[in-house]
Amino acid sequence: MVIRPTQKPAALRRGTAVIAAAAFVIFGIVVVWLLRPPPTYRRYVSPPLPDGTRYTFLYPRYYRYSLGEKELGQPSNTLQMVRLTTIDPAKGPPAEPLLYRLMPHQLRWLLPWSDQNGLGDITVMVGPAPLHSGRVLSGRKDSSWNQAPEHHHDITITDAHSGLKLTMYSMQTIPAHFAREDPVIAGSFRVLPPGTQVPKN
Repeated sequence: MVIRPTQKPAALRRGTAVIAAAAFVIFGIVVVWLLRPPPTYRRYVSPPLPDGTRYTFLYPRYYRYSLGEKELGQPSNTLQMVRLTTIDPAKGPPAEPLLYRLMPHQLRWLLPWSDQNGLGDITVMVGPAPLHSGRVLSGRKDSSWNQAPEHHHDITITDAHSGLKLTMYSMQTIPAHFAREDPVIAGSFRVLPPGTQVPKN
């Protein structure tokens, strides 16, 4: 009597192949992510305001586009305005690859091209600070909020020396990018009184 090896059903073989392929893809994504260099930043330094005060902050290098009052249209009661963004104003948001659209927002940061497809935006507006009992009080107020898929951090600085209010609106759509980069952006946002040297880092 000859015993022949039992053959696996075709469905089981296909399932095994799919699992193996998925594991290979996940392994490749993880390897690419681990080999990615850490994010690098540029420093933005504003033009001097009427009294010589400036402001500064760090922003991710992949925020490639800068817009000023001419492009944005300066609102009333605003002395200065700037916007740094990942979106090319001439083209709009980039097209998203199919795999990127199918993945949950929480996992998109794993993709090697996520820097190009995640949307990021920083807008700073400067105007007169409100008066309290006839004077400006220096202070800082932070608030973070989410509206899927966007993650926001709003910062307002009032400066008694210059009498100015500076407001930063920062937004990113990839949670991991926001968690990694927002502390750097927010922590570097500060007022530079006249004659103050620009920080080196």
